[in-house]
Amino acid sequence: MQPVTTDPTGSQIRTRLEAGDHVRVVRKDGVRLDLKVIALGSSCLSGELVKPGSTGQAAGSHIDLPYQDIEHLAVRRLDAVNTANTAYHTTLLLLLAAGAAALAVASPLRPGWH
Repeated sequence: MQPVTTDPTGSQIRTRLEAGDHVRVVRKDGVRLDLKVIALGSSCLSGELVKPGSTGQAAGSHIDLPYQDIEHLAVRRLDAVNTANTAYHTTLLLLLAAGAAALAVASPLRPGWH
C-alpha cells in the first residue's frame, strides 16, 4: 500500500488516484474502509466497499466520502517490475525442476539398470 497525502480539498487525492484503484481509508472518526474508487469528485471520493466496513455496511455498498473526513489514505498498486520478476523466476524454477525430473527418469544410472 502506498500512502497518499490527504488535504481537505482533495487536490492531492485527485492527482494520485483514478477510478478502479483500491484504497484503504481511515476516517477522522477512526473508521477504516477498504474501497474500490468509482469517482473523484470536487468534494468527495465515491467508492464501493470491497469488504464489510466497521460501519455495518455490506460489501458492495456505495460510499461518498468527503475529502475533509479522510485522516489517512493508502492505495494498492500493482508493481509491474516485481510481478514480472516473480513470474520470470517461477518459470525458470519450473523449467529447471522439469529438466531435472526428465534427466532422473532417462538416466541409465538408475538402480536396477545394467
